[in-house]
Amino acid sequence: MKKRGIGHHLDWIIGISLFMLYIVFLIVTLKPGIQPLHKGDTLLSIIQDRFTNATTWNVTKLELNIKDAGCSGSIVYCSLDFPFSYDNSHTKIYNEADNSGALFSISGNLNIESCEGSGIAFTSAKFKIINSGEISGTGSSSNSCSGNCCNDPIYVYGIPELITGLSENKIEILEADAITDYETLKKDLNYPITNDFIITGKGGAHSFEIKKVDPPQNTNVYVKQFPEFILESTGDRTPITLTITVW
Repeated sequence: MKKRGIGHHLDWIIGISLFMLYIVFLIVTLKPGIQPLHKGDTLLSIIQDRFTNATTWNVTKLELNIKDAGCSGSIVYCSLDFPFSYDNSHTKIYNEADNSGALFSISGNLNIESCEGSGIAFTSAKFKIINSGEISGTGSSSNSCSGNCCNDPIYVYGIPELITGLSENKIEILEADAITDYETLKKDLNYPITNDFIITGKGGAHSFEIKKVDPPQNTNVYVKQFPEFILESTGDRTPITLTITVW
């Protein structure tokens, strides 16, 4: 009878070891429900990036200064050349003094109400023309120069300015989603399903909280604060402090 050498046993041990490693690899990589572990700073970055992308919007702000109506009498509307590709449905115009909305129509020219009503003498006025694809505008073609209107006013436009910030409307949608369909919200934000988060914001008259659950006790919790801005439809920005909590 021939004796088997040590080399034969080593080959057998190595073969079995490699086979077991392969089985472990398959279990780890293919077993349903296995989720990779994420570090705290990674979770914070995921939420910050996804939240910012989901809630950011921008508007174009154009200042208009009507210095003189260019005609006498009681003036309601002024008709101006308007060399910009804005339309009624995506534009709003505000009085710069108090952010009240101004009546206007855009149809080749800009026809804008330059005083409070019929019978009131014209005074110089400054306006903010706000345009964005995400604005539902208030311009109306019925606001035409069919009466008290000046066609030769003295005016000057500013330089169009692109302004970026967070949309309060989009934030409110995320707030509601966190309460009614939190798991879907996590998927929409590409956030790991086995982890959780809270987003809060405070500043000026703004306060919000995107939250479903509180962190359990004895859990590692990671927090990050950073400044941001809420962008109003008036083109004004309000500074807020965002706080992200993940675990």
